[in-house]
Amino acid sequence: VCCRGTREIEKGEEGGVCKKRERRIDKTRARTMSSALPYDSLSARPSPSRQALDWEREQLAVRRLSSPRAVTAWGFLGCLGVAANLPCVLRAYGFFQLAALIAGLAAGLSAVAGYTEDEGRADALDSLQRALECCGAEGWRDWLSSDWAIQHMAFPSTENGTSVSLPDSCCIRHDNEGVVIAGIHPHGCFRKVFSLVNDNVFHIAATVLGLAFTQIGGIALACLLANRMAPRQHRRVVAH
Repeated sequence: VCCRGTREIEKGEEGGVCKKRERRIDKTRARTMSSALPYDSLSARPSPSRQALDWEREQLAVRRLSSPRAVTAWGFLGCLGVAANLPCVLRAYGFFQLAALIAGLAAGLSAVAGYTEDEGRADALDSLQRALECCGAEGWRDWLSSDWAIQHMAFPSTENGTSVSLPDSCCIRHDNEGVVIAGIHPHGCFRKVFSLVNDNVFHIAATVLGLAFTQIGGIALACLLANRMAPRQHRRVVAH
């Protein structure tokens, strides 16, 4: 939300003009609104549902699989399997790598498909709008039709314009302290993000594919080495 109070947008200006209203919002209410704002309002999805909770559980599982402790454990399993000639341990290593790969793909797809109420994501969206100097998906008017703005922060029409609410990150600032409000970023974030990705698509694709093929290569080599170890152990048993 507008962290120093609500803003008023005057009609007749394409970019809008942010003005401070005398009325202030207490910190508790502002905190609550900011956590409910970004993705529910822009995607028009209902707030916390069973699907949202399931998505959060998936994200938690992915974080556990990719945590430093888990990665260290996988590496130890791989080294132990090779050093001790244990095919079953190597297969377990390959299985964990495969599970991490599938979980990562599932998390990426679900992140595109579903948005939930999360204060961290609210901060991420604010950071995106500040960094790219944009507001909303196609423009700042996207926020005006959001359920959040209508229910919590919309005000009656005035003679000079319509009082509405916008995130503080939509406002253009001219000083370091962020006190002087000069206007609203007129451009939407979709085109700016698309342009940024398009300009760096080669580097992004190379990084993603490089990580994926490295993981797939580790799985394949672990399974291949495990299959080569199994016949050797069988020959030793027969010889004894």
